[in-house]
Amino acid sequence: MGEGATTALLDLVEDTARWVRAPVLLLCGTRPDLLDVRRSWGGGLSRSLTITVGPLDGDGSRALAASVLGPDAPQAERVVDAAEGNPLFVEQLAIEARELGDRWDPTDSPTTIRALLEARLDRCSSDVGRALGAASVQGSRFRIEILRRLLPEAFPLDDVLREAERAQLATEVEPGLGAFSHALVRETAYRRLPKATRADLHAAIAGVLPEDDDEQAGAHLERAASLRAELGRPDTELERQAGERLARTGTRAFARLDLTTAAAELERAARLLPRDSLIRSALLPDLAVALMESGRPDDAAMILAGAVDDADAQGSTQDALRIRLQQLALLVYTEASLEQIGSGIAEGYRLVEELTRREDDVGLAQGWTVVDYLHWLIGEMALAEQAAGKSMAYAVRAGRTREHVQAGGDQTTAMLLGPRSIAELAAIGAEHRRDLDPIVASGGEAIAAVAGGLAGDTTAYLDGEARWRAIVEANGLEWPAADTALAALVPALVIMDEYQRAEAMAREFLDTMERLGDVWLLNGTSWWLAIALHRHSRADEAAVIADSLEARYRRMEAIGSVNRAIALSNARATRGNLDDAIVLADEAATVARSTDSMMFRSLALENLGLLQRRTDPSEAVATFEEVTALNDTWGNTVGAARTRRTLGAWREDG
Repeated sequence: MGEGATTALLDLVEDTARWVRAPVLLLCGTRPDLLDVRRSWGGGLSRSLTITVGPLDGDGSRALAASVLGPDAPQAERVVDAAEGNPLFVEQLAIEARELGDRWDPTDSPTTIRALLEARLDRCSSDVGRALGAASVQGSRFRIEILRRLLPEAFPLDDVLREAERAQLATEVEPGLGAFSHALVRETAYRRLPKATRADLHAAIAGVLPEDDDEQAGAHLERAASLRAELGRPDTELERQAGERLARTGTRAFARLDLTTAAAELERAARLLPRDSLIRSALLPDLAVALMESGRPDDAAMILAGAVDDADAQGSTQDALRIRLQQLALLVYTEASLEQIGSGIAEGYRLVEELTRREDDVGLAQGWTVVDYLHWLIGEMALAEQAAGKSMAYAVRAGRTREHVQAGGDQTTAMLLGPRSIAELAAIGAEHRRDLDPIVASGGEAIAAVAGGLAGDTTAYLDGEARWRAIVEANGLEWPAADTALAALVPALVIMDEYQRAEAMAREFLDTMERLGDVWLLNGTSWWLAIALHRHSRADEAAVIADSLEARYRRMEAIGSVNRAIALSNARATRGNLDDAIVLADEAATVARSTDSMMFRSLALENLGLLQRRTDPSEAVATFEEVTALNDTWGNTVGAARTRRTLGAWREDG
C-alpha cells in the first residue's frame, strides 16, 4: 500500500479490520510515507499490530545471498557488506557475483539498484536488451506472441528468452506469458528505450491486440500520443483512436454501473477526443452521471456546462436537451429546497416531452432516469416507480444497457418502498418473476420474497431470496442486486426480526457498492449496518459505525436522511443522550411521514415509539397505535404483530 492506495481502499481495509468477526489475517505492506497522508492508520484498532521492518540483519542477508550463490561461495560475505541489508540489492549483487565469478569486485559495482540493473543488462547480448525493451512496453508481464510480432521475423526470440531467464531478468511464468523478475527490471528496460521508440512500440501493440481489447489498446494508444506530444510531435489521429477505444471501455463499464471505471475511462476519452467529435458529445452525459454518482458533482457540473456550450455551438438541439436533463440531476448534490426540486421535476417533464416529440429513445431513457432520481429525492416512491418503468421501456428500445439496468433496479426498489400494499406486491412479484428479462425476473423474486416475509411466511422469503440470488449471479446483475438489497431487502429483514441475516446482507452489498463506486447509494444506505447491529443487541458497535458514517454523510435524499436519523438516534440513546435521541427519532418520523413509503414510515415510527417509552410513555403508546394501524393498512403482518405485543406489554406494565 502507499501512493497507489486510494482513500476508499484504505477506508475499506480499516473498516474490515474493525468489524470483521471471522478469523481473518489482514497483512498490509507499505512504506513509511503512508503515515504522511494517513497518520491515524491502524489507530484505535484493538487487534492491530504495526511492525516496522528495517534492513536485513547479517544472518538474513547471508541466507539470501547463499540462496543465489550457494552455501560456501566466497563472495557471499562481500555481497552482504556491500548490500547493507537491502534485500533486492543483496539478490542482484549476488547474481552479478555469480555471473562474474573471480572477476567480481564489489568496489566496482554500481551504488544504486537501477545502475546495477543497467550494468547487468549491458552484459547481456544486444538481442536480450532489444527483446526485454519491447517486452517492457507491455508491462511487468508480457504476452510472448505479441512480443514476437513486435520483433523482426527472423529474431531468435526463444533463445533470447532462455538467456534472459538464465540471467534472472525475465522468465516464462506460464505458457505464452512472460514476466520480469522484478518491477525495477521492467522499469530499467523501459527507461533505456528512446521516447520515440517507446511511442512506436505502444502504437504497434495497440495494432496487434485483439479487436475487443479496447481497454489495453486505448491505454497504449494514449501513452503513444502522450510520448509524441512530449517530443513536440503531437499526433491528433493517435489521440482520436485512443479516445474512441477508451470511450468503448468506459461505455461498457457504465452499462454495468461500474461507476469508478466508467468515470476514469470516459474522462480520459473526453480529454483525447476533439470537441466536435460525435462520440465525445454522446459520452458526456454518461460521464457526468458517472462523476456525480461516484462523488464528484462539481466536476460533473463543469463537464455538463461545457457540453451545453458545445451542443449550442454545433446547433445540436437534441444533445442540448439531453445534457440539460442531466444538469437537473445535480440537484441531488446541492441540498436543494423542496421548491427547487419541484421546479426541477417540472422542468424534467417538459424536457422529456420535447424529447418525445423528437422520438429520441436514447434521450428518453436518460431523461426518465433523471425524473426518477428527482422523485426519489423527496420520497415520492410511486412517481419514481412510474418514471423508472418509462426509462426501462425506452432503454430496451434504444439498446441502452445502463438505463435498463438502473431503471430495473430502481423500479423494483420503488415498488417495495412505496405505497403498494403487501397483497399488491405479492401479485406483482408473481407476475414479474415469470418475465423473460432477467432484470425484471430478479426484481419479481425480490418483491415476492419481501411480500411473503412481511406476511409472516419466512420460508417464502428465504426461497424467494435464493431464487433472486440465482438470477442475479447467472446474469451478473451486481448493481440492481445491491440497489434492491441495501434499499429494501435489508430494511425488510429488520422488520422481520432477521437481524443476523440483515447484517450479513448489508455487509455483502455495501462491499459491492464500494467497488462499483456508487457514492449516492452508499451515503444513504450504509446506515443499515448500524441499524441491524443495534437491533441485534450490539449497540456499542452500532454506535461506533453510526458516528463514523456521520463524519462523511452528505444530505441527499429523503429516505437516506431517515436511515441516518434512525441510526444516530440509536447511537445517542446507547450513550445515554436521550434528548438528542428523541429529536433525531422525531426527525426520522417526520421525514418518513412526508414520503409515500410504507416501509420507512413503519420503521421510523416504531423506532420513535421505542425511544419515547423511556421519556414519555403516553406519547409512545400513541405512536405505536399509529404504526400498528399503518402496518394493518399496509398488510405488514409481522410488524403489526410485534407492535401489538409491545402495546399489550406496556399496558400491562401501566
